Amino acid sequence: MASTGHNPLHEFFTPSELVIYAQDFFAKLGRAVEEQVFVKGGLYFQEHDNRNLEQPVSELRLDPGGFPELDLGFKEPEIESIEIFETQGRWTKFLILWRTSAYRLLLIACWLAAITQGMCQSVMNGANLFWPAALDLDISDIANNPLATNNLRFGLVNGAPFLVGAFSGFFFTDPISNTKHFGQGRRSVLILASIITIAASIGSAFVRTWYELLICRLILGIGMGSKATIVPILLSEIAPPDLRGMFVSAWQMLDALGILIGFIVTLALCGINGKNNWRYMLGSAAAPAIALLFIASLCVESPRWLLKRGEIRKALEALVELYRLPSPIIACGDLLYLHELLQDETRWLMERAQKERGVIGRILIRRKKRQTGNTDHVSLSKRWSLMFATRRMRTAILVSVTVMLAQQACGINLLAFLSSNFYLEVLAAQRDNGHGVTLPPPYKDNLKILGLGCGFGAVNFLFSLLAFCCIDWKRKGQSRYLPEQINRQTLLHTSFPAMALSFFIAGGVLKAGDSDVVAGFHYFLLYFFTAAYSIGAGPMAFTISAEAFPVVNREIGMGIAVFWNFTGAGLLSIFGPILSKRLDHWGLFVLFGFLNLIAELACFLFVIDTQGFGLEHVNQQFDASAVELLAYAPTIFQRPRPSLHVWLKKYRQEKQRRREQRRGKRRRTLSEQAAPDAGFPLPDVPTQRDINV
Repeated sequence: MASTGHNPLHEFFTPSELVIYAQDFFAKLGRAVEEQVFVKGGLYFQEHDNRNLEQPVSELRLDPGGFPELDLGFKEPEIESIEIFETQGRWTKFLILWRTSAYRLLLIACWLAAITQGMCQSVMNGANLFWPAALDLDISDIANNPLATNNLRFGLVNGAPFLVGAFSGFFFTDPISNTKHFGQGRRSVLILASIITIAASIGSAFVRTWYELLICRLILGIGMGSKATIVPILLSEIAPPDLRGMFVSAWQMLDALGILIGFIVTLALCGINGKNNWRYMLGSAAAPAIALLFIASLCVESPRWLLKRGEIRKALEALVELYRLPSPIIACGDLLYLHELLQDETRWLMERAQKERGVIGRILIRRKKRQTGNTDHVSLSKRWSLMFATRRMRTAILVSVTVMLAQQACGINLLAFLSSNFYLEVLAAQRDNGHGVTLPPPYKDNLKILGLGCGFGAVNFLFSLLAFCCIDWKRKGQSRYLPEQINRQTLLHTSFPAMALSFFIAGGVLKAGDSDVVAGFHYFLLYFFTAAYSIGAGPMAFTISAEAFPVVNREIGMGIAVFWNFTGAGLLSIFGPILSKRLDHWGLFVLFGFLNLIAELACFLFVIDTQGFGLEHVNQQFDASAVELLAYAPTIFQRPRPSLHVWLKKYRQEKQRRREQRRGKRRRTLSEQAAPDAGFPLPDVPTQRDINV
């Protein structure tokens, strides 16, 4: 609960009003818990932000307001629950949550989804060495003629899941999750995505032609896009504010682990059963999806989604399961707290929409349903309209699209999806017999290429694990060498310059020659590039995007971000060989080196840091125009750097003061021009614009 932002229970209620409100709210729950516990939970959360944590819980006294007859003393189970809830330290909190079976199942389900995602990517990378020949798709001249029909077909098969997955976020995930009569929540999307992945992976193992494989890959894209949209959202909604960066960055970390597992599987299956080894490779991605299907069916639903649907009793039951404390006092208080946060967020968005776009604001929420917090009646078309109705939503789109496109512009997918064929061309150039005829790839070349892929996956996973451990870290005490904290922007601004430098050097090394020493140094630089990507650009793209949008249309917002990310990945898979031919390999590295610099500039100017803010508290951070973000960017050099919403308040006050000064000066000038010989000043007459203001 503790986060940077206001507490609606403290801001909008006195203790007496909160007692009455909690008692009325309790009546809707059907006595799921004791009324006294529910009231105490609300009063505790009302004063939690102002509480001195050094004071023992047993000495804490709640204010009964105008109800002195209420017994608000804490019992032993409640004291124990509050002490666990107030535990400080990220890793201690994480271990406490991990011991809870409901939390553990949710995390394992999300992690399995990420592993499945990574395996779906890397097994195709290894299978690219074998399936074209098995399905009579001749791509032997892909390096010399990338626009040939078969070569374009090869690129289309590789890029198909991403081109389809780009659209599944808002055309599949949002309707399945939020449709008024069919919406089944985050968990149902995970279950359907796992079923689709199982069917597509097994189907890929039995295809007989390239277009049958293309169809299976298109179907696979629906599952991949749905997982990429819903899993970061689910992780962000169940995470405490100070652990949210860790939780959401786990998506990239486990995706990297899935890539590593996929490369290991392809390496192990490389010499099995002759020409059919690629079938086992593609089918192996169904294994984690089967485990995901089983685990996801046992998980609880996101409490925020249940509150959004007005299912208050189920939301309380989910919170009780997630906390699993000796007393439900924390779950009761958190229910009231989250409910009021969602109400306040919805009310704030409605007011902003009415102010900025008139009638559009009225579609946000119906006043007659305000007390239940039910916003799912907002139709799909109206949720799309709301995406562009306010400056806050447009800024969220700008930030998420910027960071997603920056991730694709860095060039990581040259290694993740096409590295096998990319390095096969390099090795083929070394096997040229001097007469323009390239000898066929020997078996050891395939092993070498897949071994390099395993190294790529290992580096990707290890440095993603490092980002998982470092994100949201805060320094204790003073230090000349350590930063005050490691936030999302710190990792981004570390990642892109390092990737650009490694690509520039790698391109120069590749241009220098093809000796074993040069090749070894080149591979080292690419591993360095992978490490730089894994610690910043990789995990931060999905972390920032998952935090940027309000609950009323979070799926559509994340779907837009995933659309640009997957579109970039799919186009790169198709046109990567063409760029390699046009620019040569060294030129391709130099190109993406410059793209990394452009991506760093874009993130420097437009990406907003959300560390420490609750999901419903980021509205003030994103209530900034693009011009204001440009003006805020230079403050990165200030120590300490002011928070965006604090800086915005001062910036707008200063801007208003200067505007008033210009108006006063203009009025004085007009007065002097109107009566230059007058011996006394004329009074200031307000203009029509001043009256309107």
